Amino acid sequence: MGGWHNCIRYGDGSIDCYGRNDKGQAIDPATNKVYLSVDAGRKHTCAVNRSNEVECWGEDALGQSSPPSGSNYLEVSSNAFANFNCALTDERKVRCWGDNRYQQLNVPAAIAAPPPLEFTRQTEFINSRKFQPIGPFVLPPASGGSGHLSYNIAHTNSDDGERKKGPPAGLEFDETTRRLSGRVFDDVGDIRLHYIVSDTSGNTETQNIGLMINSAVPAGYAPAITWPELGTLDRGLIRCSALSEASRYQLSEDYTFRVASPSQLTIDAASEDFDILIILHKLDGSGDAWQDDDGGQGTDSRLTVGLAPARYQLSITNTEHNDEDYGAYTLRIRSPDFPAGNADADRECNEPPPPIQLDSASAGRIAARRIANGSIEFAWQVEGGDRILPRSRYLPADPPTGRWLNSSAIVVEGVDLGRINVRVNADTGRVEFAFTPAGGERILPPSRYFPSSAEAGVWLQSTIIEPGG
Repeated sequence: MGGWHNCIRYGDGSIDCYGRNDKGQAIDPATNKVYLSVDAGRKHTCAVNRSNEVECWGEDALGQSSPPSGSNYLEVSSNAFANFNCALTDERKVRCWGDNRYQQLNVPAAIAAPPPLEFTRQTEFINSRKFQPIGPFVLPPASGGSGHLSYNIAHTNSDDGERKKGPPAGLEFDETTRRLSGRVFDDVGDIRLHYIVSDTSGNTETQNIGLMINSAVPAGYAPAITWPELGTLDRGLIRCSALSEASRYQLSEDYTFRVASPSQLTIDAASEDFDILIILHKLDGSGDAWQDDDGGQGTDSRLTVGLAPARYQLSITNTEHNDEDYGAYTLRIRSPDFPAGNADADRECNEPPPPIQLDSASAGRIAARRIANGSIEFAWQVEGGDRILPRSRYLPADPPTGRWLNSSAIVVEGVDLGRINVRVNADTGRVEFAFTPAGGERILPPSRYFPSSAEAGVWLQSTIIEPGG
């Protein structure tokens, strides 16, 4: 019994509600649907379906009809003259939602269900070009769930539709830093990435990301490394790319980003090859959009607009919207409201980014040990800190001779230090280790050979390596 309406659950699991219906609280739910539990609130109704999900309908001014996801529910309870509900999960924990003005949602910790497992932001797609590197592209973290969260990647190729474990050939995914990087080997086309987070209770959440591989940029064009997902903008930036007739998606190149606080952005798009047009859309279904054709110098475009916190899509296209007007372009975004300033936007396309400044905290050693199957596992031992296990970290028991093999990136506090190198020395037959800093030359530490007599399972270390100096 609710405030002014009642609901009945029959033996076959169907529901019938009747009474006051000014907020849709007594509307009949879908026919032929089975419910495990139902209860009526003040002007809303909630029920648990046979998929163990809570469905609510009616008034939602205080969130009373917006149940949380991420759990399997057994039973739901609402108060006839209140605007909140509580539900029991299959782990015998309680979660509540709705009006909390008297802290009625503050469930005691001993019986509280963990918050729902969900990603902190959505990544719709990643756009790249054949033969050119991706990233490193940092995928969003997740929140909620119970215990430790782990991340992994699966993918589906458009040609066969079969879901496969791991990233596509040529890409690497670091589960610790959530960085996706590499060079896609597949031909031009669409690949669907399945980005998966799991908690210790076995709950999972999947974010599907479209990976679109365009044709290679024609010779003579500026290097085109497109990062459509720009993340949350907190600093000025520059992107150098090309709109190409050879591109599979030649009509536009699209970037997405989030604005965290009210900001005034100046977006400049310049090209010496074609008449450029920029179009900005707000991704909330409101239909808000802005565009500019020749607001910059000559046929360059400039758009200055105040944006509210939300997600946006920025499209770079030509004024004719055809594949005969194309070429290289430069995109810059600045704002007086960026906390990190606009220095990055002042670079030129042919100017490399400023080098990463590494201090003594980046120093470390190569660690290696023999494992039971005869292969050798190696890692990066931060000096005075943790041991970092890169995803690619094994030398097989029968490796090729004389060829350097590389680990995946060693990332410390968000900085890519470089990669561990390992080979079987062609002259001596001994296993040799080295380290190549990001953007630097290979370093050969004095102690770098793995002894053939090393005991299985025991970590051995090289002499100290300082990638920054």
